[in-house]
Amino acid sequence: MIKLILSSIISLALSFVLGQTSGPFYGPAVGNSPAIHIQSCTGTTSTGSSSSISATCSSIGAGHLLWITIISGNSVSPSSTTLSGDSGTLHADLTNLSYNSGVEHLSTLYVLSTSGGGTTLTFNFGAGSIGYGLVMIDEVSCPVVATFDTSDAGNTGSGTAITSNNITPAGPGELIVGGMGTGSNTRTQTANSPFTLGANLANYSAGNEYLLQQIPGAAIDAAFTLSGSSSWGAHVAAFHC
Repeated sequence: MIKLILSSIISLALSFVLGQTSGPFYGPAVGNSPAIHIQSCTGTTSTGSSSSISATCSSIGAGHLLWITIISGNSVSPSSTTLSGDSGTLHADLTNLSYNSGVEHLSTLYVLSTSGGGTTLTFNFGAGSIGYGLVMIDEVSCPVVATFDTSDAGNTGSGTAITSNNITPAGPGELIVGGMGTGSNTRTQTANSPFTLGANLANYSAGNEYLLQQIPGAAIDAAFTLSGSSSWGAHVAAFHC
């Protein structure tokens, strides 16, 4: 009798285990697999007039996402921006967020899937030139082909605490990126937790930050802290990655 009971229990346990392992396996949802930050690269133009700006990177990988922040000054803003050095499609996200009494503008762009192999990325401004410029690029390798989810309209202010508006990513776990510029070139900046500081130009008080995973459905903003008060502009975006 005891042997019969034990045999029944073992049979039931094996049936349960086999049923579980032979059925569908639900691993991390798309977007929950951690993306990998590959590199950051930056570039600047001197004061004066310029119709383009370049950044030198290590060789860009194929199929990667590029997050790009451009700061333009002297009350002139870039438009109709094109990219050379990689044949991936350049998308405009935020265009010419004005801050510092209109003297400076923040624009963000992205490439969802790079062709790869490029080392010098040049951004050409098709309509006019900028007074001076900064470009900050972060390259991220995603476990799936990246798609754009959402972004804010940009936020401006002054002080030492920099925050974009909130966004709520639609996916169960996404790549969150932020960019910011200030009206100062004497402040240092840090990325607020849980973000990591990405491409940045400390001597120009401007930079990117990124978060490789995010709690599903949670509202989030991009946040930085400056070492001293300044006017600023900030932006945040989310990608299925």
